[in-house]
Amino acid sequence: MKEKDSGSVLVPLEDKKQELINAVANFQEQINITPIAVSDRLWVKKHLEPEEEKLRVSK
Repeated sequence: MKEKDSGSVLVPLEDKKQELINAVANFQEQINITPIAVSDRLWVKKHLEPEEEKLRVSK
């Protein structure tokens, strides 16, 4: 078993690997609950909303 130095504590790489796999699985589960919300956020805007753009640009 290989270990990686994480500061002063040695953490088994297998544990970190499983932790990452679990995090990805949780992310996939959550994002697939509301696919329409995700697609709405990724949709390309053809026109800018002036009021929204005012909030994005700081003077």
